[in-house]
Amino acid sequence: MTEKTDVFVREVQEAMGNIIAFWTGNMADPKGGFFGKMAADGSVDTTAPKGTVLNARLLWALSAAYRMTKKQDWLLAATKAKDYFLQQFFDHKHGGVYWSLDSEGERLETKKETYAQAFAIYAISEYVRATKDQSALRFAQNLFLTIEKNLADKVSGGYLESTARDFSPLAEKENDWDKSLNTQIHMLEAYANLYRIWPDPRVRTSIINLLNLFADRIYNPPTGHMNLYFDHERHALDYGCSYGHEVESSWLLLEAAFKVGDIDLINKIRPIAKASLEGGLAGLQPDGSLISKCSAEGILDTDRYWWCQAENVIANLWSWKYNDEPKAAHKALRQWDYIKTHMIDKSGEWRRRCNAKGEPYMEDDLIGFQKSAYHNTRMCVEVLHILQHKAL
Repeated sequence: MTEKTDVFVREVQEAMGNIIAFWTGNMADPKGGFFGKMAADGSVDTTAPKGTVLNARLLWALSAAYRMTKKQDWLLAATKAKDYFLQQFFDHKHGGVYWSLDSEGERLETKKETYAQAFAIYAISEYVRATKDQSALRFAQNLFLTIEKNLADKVSGGYLESTARDFSPLAEKENDWDKSLNTQIHMLEAYANLYRIWPDPRVRTSIINLLNLFADRIYNPPTGHMNLYFDHERHALDYGCSYGHEVESSWLLLEAAFKVGDIDLINKIRPIAKASLEGGLAGLQPDGSLISKCSAEGILDTDRYWWCQAENVIANLWSWKYNDEPKAAHKALRQWDYIKTHMIDKSGEWRRRCNAKGEPYMEDDLIGFQKSAYHNTRMCVEVLHILQHKAL
């Protein structure tokens, strides 16, 4: 490994350790799960609701961090998070997971968001991957069957956004769209992780269907971007583009295709993944950071969100490794320099966003309903995994 790689690895290892230490030291609720809110000044709101997505993401992060390091205290934290998650967030009557609990762990919002189901599978699969816990695997398997039965659109493809607790239609439509890129890509990453530990042909078929959906309907060749929202029949609605979701999609698409192992499908997805990265990098700024999105009217959101920066590092490292793009490594390193300078809080956790000058928004909570140690821990895990096999 080169000196540059060694430095990058050491910095990322330290960053991951600081992230995990922040969460286990500040946000773990003695009653179980994690507190749902911390202000920028470090004050914790112990009465805030507990989001399923936040807690699933923490279960994933702790499990992945343990898998990479074998630190026993991280395993203990992951197991504690797993036990609480399986007991409290699962709907043991209708199946699936709730959207949120109150601060005491009682059901709060019981609707079934597909996005939350995806993160539950993603997290549990990672815990099983790290520990080989077969009892936890059964929860992931049952959740897969529940999703396929109740949330998969057998006519138009893809997955519905949300339903009521019993999987009946919601009384009122929540959005003016029916399906989103965001939900579909997180279903794909969840199923790809599930397939690692449970190579069931039904999971493989669902992954293939999602990959073809991205290639045939979600990617928009005339614009060079991914469509963000769709009506029920998968007709695209013009909402502009999300640079963060495009760089994220670029490597998750390729990862899922590799997991399936079909060479024809890999060859179909590879140019789509490359185009997705190019579309996302339209938001790359001279300081090495990535802005958020562009509206249908061409208005840019120039804020730098923590998750976009993390995914930009991963996407460029994947491009460097699997597409043999030397310049992509330079982009990843420049983005990491921006993160170190502007995004990482003195606590070890990352700030939610910075403005165009690199100044954090101090009115933003450091931790919110869904903001947790997912994107930043995953960046650390992917950097360490990739650089174990190839030097910069």
